[in-house]
Amino acid sequence: MTTDEYASQIVEQLKTAENYTEVEAIIEKNDFIIQRCLAKLQSILENLSPLAFNSTEWSSFRYAIIHLRRQSLLQAVTNL
Repeated sequence: MTTDEYASQIVEQLKTAENYTEVEAIIEKNDFIIQRCLAKLQSILENLSPLAFNSTEWSSFRYAIIHLRRQSLLQAVTNL
């Protein structure tokens, strides 16, 4: 699979999340894959239109972006 396909697959999983705990679980479950396609995944999530999704899906995507950024920052600090 390409990074585009992995990122799209994770977005589809995030779309099914019903709360933030499930969003975190999806991210943790796919951690290895996410590290390989992080930039692509963030780009996809940031460019989604809120008009195309219901409020739960949109909230999950926004929280995923926040969670991914937090993880990236923590990883960067740890690597110092």
